[in-house]
Amino acid sequence: MKRVRSTYLLAGAVLLAGLVWLLSGVIGQDNQQDLNLTIADATHGSGTAADDDPEVAVRVVESVAIPQGRLLELRARTQNKSTVEVSAETAGKLVKRAVEPGAKVSEGTLLCEIQQGSRRAELARAQASVEQARTDYQASLRLKEEGFQAGSAIARALATLKAAEADLAARDIDLERTRIVAPFAGLVEVVHVSVGDFLVPGQSCASVVSLNPMLVVAFASERVVGLVELGGPTEIDFIDGTSRTGAITHVSHVADDLTRTYRVETTLENADYSIRSGMTATLKIELASVPAHWVRTSQFALDDAGDIGVRIVDDKSVVHFVPVTVIRETLEGVWVAGLPRVARSITVGQEYVYPGQVVGTVTDQRELPAEWSSRLVDQVDSSMDDSAGVHAPSIKSAGESSSDPGQEP
Repeated sequence: MKRVRSTYLLAGAVLLAGLVWLLSGVIGQDNQQDLNLTIADATHGSGTAADDDPEVAVRVVESVAIPQGRLLELRARTQNKSTVEVSAETAGKLVKRAVEPGAKVSEGTLLCEIQQGSRRAELARAQASVEQARTDYQASLRLKEEGFQAGSAIARALATLKAAEADLAARDIDLERTRIVAPFAGLVEVVHVSVGDFLVPGQSCASVVSLNPMLVVAFASERVVGLVELGGPTEIDFIDGTSRTGAITHVSHVADDLTRTYRVETTLENADYSIRSGMTATLKIELASVPAHWVRTSQFALDDAGDIGVRIVDDKSVVHFVPVTVIRETLEGVWVAGLPRVARSITVGQEYVYPGQVVGTVTDQRELPAEWSSRLVDQVDSSMDDSAGVHAPSIKSAGESSSDPGQEP
């Protein structure tokens, strides 16, 4: 009896376990369906919420292009116009070294003096020979008038006179060459000889450099040399912090064989010799004006190709990336060309939007840069106004007229 009851209990336990297993599958499926439904609903709800979210808002500033002179900056150096090794033209011992390195000299200033030796005596003898030959020639002419002199004798007397005069001139030149003088005004850079040295023709006495006027030499690439005009205004910033103004005096028409660049020169007055030859400088050349906008460097962005540009918003609130060219730099920003005549450039939020995206805009009121405060733009180049429709410059906020005058640096 006990065995039968145990069998029933075992069968009941197995049956109960089977029912539990079956019921667990149904409940799990229902839970999975509930879970799937919950995720789908959440996903759908999230998408709907995203679709219903308001558009991204960015801050913009509106500006109108104004003509700005382009500034071409070239690495340059100063170069004196000439350096001359002043050499002896006759032989002799040096008896006087008249200058020292660094001395300022004028044209004709004595640099070195060679011993005259017998040159002055030879000059006196040549002068006497000329006087004798002239007397003989004049006597021959008188004899010819009296009929006592042949024509050939007169010719010989004239030839003797000419030879004596030539010898006198040669002696005079040789004596003059004992004084070695500066060929132009300048500065003595080096003195090569000392008193007592024996000089021969061609041996250098001193090096004299011409420092006034001073050349500022730069080299322009093939791309920009056509924009440089003779007489154009320039500014030269020297490495020591000083600056000078000048004008373009030469633009080469032949490129350097190695660099394929063209020589550009500016000439500066240097009467006090304050500008040294060989100084490093930056040559800034004013080029023709182009319509440009003033932007802050924080507004710059890069496209996929790595080109620099500015993101703007059109009248339909669509974002565009516009490549720009930097025209000139200021203390607080840069002038760029390439934007539309009237542009709404993004000032805040450009990192979070992309071209083609529709955005909301909040127009900023931009304060004029401090460096503009002293120079108000009174008028705009009429030719540029005709060609590009440029109006008086304005950087404005919403509700302001674009005809309000701005200021340019």
